[in-house]
Amino acid sequence: MFNENKKQETSEIGKAIVIKACRPLSAEDTVAENYGPVFTLRTVGQRQRSLQGRYLFTCSCKACQQDWPTLENLTTSFIKFRCPTKTCQSSFLYKEGMKEWKCNQCKNKADVRDLCRLYASYNKDFEEAVPLMEEGRLEEAASAMVKFIEEMLLLVRPPSKNVHLAQEALRTCWANEGNVFVLP
Repeated sequence: MFNENKKQETSEIGKAIVIKACRPLSAEDTVAENYGPVFTLRTVGQRQRSLQGRYLFTCSCKACQQDWPTLENLTTSFIKFRCPTKTCQSSFLYKEGMKEWKCNQCKNKADVRDLCRLYASYNKDFEEAVPLMEEGRLEEAASAMVKFIEEMLLLVRPPSKNVHLAQEALRTCWANEGNVFVLP
């Protein structure tokens, strides 16, 4: 199913739509098409005014519902950890100095320090992948970004600054591959 969202996940080529997922997708996931104003660059008010004026609708994507900050205002210390229990859908906003968290949904406890260590380790992987792009090693960079995004999205919920930066970097790597059109 396609739906409007503030994160671009599709590209249009002529009359065809090419989909390359820059995040893990399951069969029941909605694939988002971005109508223009992305949350990383505009506030929820700016996005809503633009969409209402241009397309005559009020967006209700997660970025709008939860009033995600722009990339400029999103820091790497803004962390919304997922509950480590695989079957639980709960999450919590990390606050500096937290040591333990008890899930309101599944009632399990999590050592927040372990989650923070894992988060720091994944971010180190991201920081090591960035120079690959700068060196023109785009296939390696794309592989590293995919790995980082997949690991990080199992640990945190959006918005996450480095996840969004990695998704943009991944789009750049893919765009560099170019497009191939086969004429009949």
